[in-house]
Amino acid sequence: MHITQGNVSAPAAANTRDILDHMYRSCVVRECDLARTTPCPSSGLRSFPAVTRDSPEAVAQPNASIFQLSSDEASILVQARTEHCGLNACLFRKKLVDSPACECGRSDETVLHVLLRCERYAEARKALREAAGDRWGDASYLLGGWSGRKDAKTGKLVDGPRESRKPDLKVVKASIRFLYQTGRLSRSSDMRIEWGVG
Repeated sequence: MHITQGNVSAPAAANTRDILDHMYRSCVVRECDLARTTPCPSSGLRSFPAVTRDSPEAVAQPNASIFQLSSDEASILVQARTEHCGLNACLFRKKLVDSPACECGRSDETVLHVLLRCERYAEARKALREAAGDRWGDASYLLGGWSGRKDAKTGKLVDGPRESRKPDLKVVKASIRFLYQTGRLSRSSDMRIEWGVG
């Protein structure tokens, strides 16, 4: 197996950091491309800056905490942050199901709905809610992003400047565990088994 980035090819024996770095850069470039071609989902989980494939943002070094996730955890996080997953809202956009509605009947089945609102997962959500503390309800924070929220008393950004933002890995992992427990997002190892690759 070879990983190719531009004109550079790396053997499968490349270390994990190089592989994750390649995956991260590929995801950022894909998200930048999606921002130009796909309307943002109504969930409000993503907001895209005006970046292009060649922008410094597209090739910036990822935060070191991304390397603390297993491939299964990273798979679920990427699905949640991009909303390219097996939830009905995504499948409906791809014309693979007849309705974007959640089985609970209260809303479309989006990542935001499953993460914060769906009553089918209220019991499983308790641990996530506890881990998030007073930041409960901030989907960007739960998924390791920068939210841009301001403190009501001080008017300062809750997460600080975007460029120095470091995700709370404990909360991100709690979100990933919760999303996996719902059975609605797949781990990379599940996909390999399903596809007969691993």
